[in-house]
Amino acid sequence: MPEKLTSQTLLGKAGVMGFPHLEPAQALLMAAMQNPPLPIHGPLLDLTAMSGISALLFPNLEPVLVERSRAALTVLEQQFGVTNTIHCALPSQLEGILQTQFSSVCAVLPAHRGNEAVSELLEVAHRLTAQNGLFFIAGDKDRGFERYFKWAKQHFGEGEILERHKGLRVAVLRQVRAVALQPAPLEFGSYTLEGLGEFPPLEIATLPGVFSARGVDLASKLLLETLNGKSHQKSLEWSGKKVLDIGAGSGVLAVWAAQRGAKITALEEDLAGVLCIQNTLERNNLVGNVLHSDVGSALLESEHFPEQFDVILSNPPFHVGESLILEVAAEFIALAGVRLKTGGELYMVANVFLPYEKHILAWGQVSEVARSKGFKVLRGQKMDKKR
Repeated sequence: MPEKLTSQTLLGKAGVMGFPHLEPAQALLMAAMQNPPLPIHGPLLDLTAMSGISALLFPNLEPVLVERSRAALTVLEQQFGVTNTIHCALPSQLEGILQTQFSSVCAVLPAHRGNEAVSELLEVAHRLTAQNGLFFIAGDKDRGFERYFKWAKQHFGEGEILERHKGLRVAVLRQVRAVALQPAPLEFGSYTLEGLGEFPPLEIATLPGVFSARGVDLASKLLLETLNGKSHQKSLEWSGKKVLDIGAGSGVLAVWAAQRGAKITALEEDLAGVLCIQNTLERNNLVGNVLHSDVGSALLESEHFPEQFDVILSNPPFHVGESLILEVAAEFIALAGVRLKTGGELYMVANVFLPYEKHILAWGQVSEVARSKGFKVLRGQKMDKKR
């Protein structure tokens, strides 16, 4: 933790990278920026704001904070209020939103989201940094930092590594030449999810950094096969059912249910996932309610969601960035207990070693209905409290 802050100063919550502490690369980045090799001038653009420490350390630089995580945005709004200096956006949207360049830019490289997401962030940061401006980056040498720094140095013109701490690195780049902004629409990729049973394949939209951007993950595949009747007593009837997908990712589970006639609501905390689900529904001529939500927070803000659901689906994360965290899944399960009708069912897929059964038992019965390749599918049924 940089010396100027105490642990009580910075707000946080489960789902924000680094919680309950500062994310280590971000902490090293902030320390380096407090002792820069050249003077830092405002305005400052923080492309990975997390809980907003840059705005607390450098208020005189007129910081602009960017986040795609609904959990992080919730913390930023609690810390600073709802202001026009906090933006919910993907890197590729920023040039159109901000329409200006910055004297200082900083970011923790999102290597956990994959090479495409890091490359997108670096390219956008290059165009958003004004001539003679500084771009500070932090990352892990084992996750490609040296390669990314080399690319950035070639494009910015000058750069040096400022800090080396264990596997973490911090570097600064200087924008030698003037570059132009290039606002452009989002460019979605896609892959095909083969149909199960009598239904045709689905075209799944993707964006850099979204979960399982190159194809359906093994855990979700096992859950879909289970719901379709494999390794389960019978396939479910979906037509007309009210279905909630908590932590929907790119929306595979929700869209699959919508194709079968369910009235779906998808909750996703990553903005990229929200946009992908909306695009996927359009591509496949399906309808659904898609909400950018910190667990179930957006349900309270919407006038269009059903109060309770017949079925809830979830493939919850147990990593936030590089950190192992089980609190988010526990919140998902608690939400399911509130939002399920009596007799309604939760179907959740998880690694076999994760102890989610105890959380489901708080409001219902639980059984394991499938297991394969290190994953299990749990079925929870909400019981009448009077019993």
